[in-house]
This record gives sequence, structure tokens and C-alpha cells, in this order.
Amino acid sequence: MKPEKAVLTSQELEIMKIVWSRGSSTVREVYEELLKHRKIAYTTVMTMMGILEQKGRLRKSEQSRAFVYTPSEPQTKVVGSMVQEFVKRVFNGSARPLLVHLVENMDVDGAQIEEISKLLKEKKLLKEKRRKK
Repeated sequence: MKPEKAVLTSQELEIMKIVWSRGSSTVREVYEELLKHRKIAYTTVMTMMGILEQKGRLRKSEQSRAFVYTPSEPQTKVVGSMVQEFVKRVFNGSARPLLVHLVENMDVDGAQIEEISKLLKEKKLLKEKRRKK
């Protein structure tokens, strides 16, 4: 059985979002993107991307004297596993308290509530179809 990958830290997730959006990136490209939002050292970005490679989140290849990093997994898969881990740790595996909290405490507009409702109805229909088989 494949071991679970650790949940990304906020800084790792910030770097991964940049690499996901670009498809692939050098350390310099990620560094320059991060500089638009905050001050950070180039060596910090290089170290963090090395850690992400060690964790199996990024793959590195050499192109034109520079290392190019690509995500080893799609964003939806990584974020999905992070959400599942969060629900497991914070809500003992039940999504209900999370949904209740979001609806009651977050600034959720009517369109978002309608979209969530539609997704839940579709999920319910799929489960019912599977049960009938």
C-alpha cells in the first residue's frame, strides 16, 4: 500500500498553485511570481521546491541549464485529499458539520447555496442509482 503524502503547508500550497497554473515552472519563475505578492528569498523558494520534490509533489527535469518542475499530481487530487484529511481531523470524518459551518458562518450568497444544493442532489441521485444495481 502506498503511504499517504503529507498535507501541504501554506507556503508549499502557494508554490504548488503557481506550478499548477503554469503547468511547469523553474525556481526563478515561481520566485518572480511570489515577489509580486510578498518579499521572499530566492533560496527559500529553491529549498521549498526541493522539499516538494522530495515529498513527491513535484518532478524535476533539466532543460537548457535550468531545472523545470512539473506537478506529479493534478490540483484537484491534492486539494481533495487535503480536504478529506481536514474533515477527518477536525470533524471526525463527517462532512455535515463542515457544511453547516460554511452555510451558517461564511458569506455564502444565494447562487452558491443553489450550486451546493444542486451538487448534493446530483450526488444523492448517483448513490441511489448505485444501490439499485
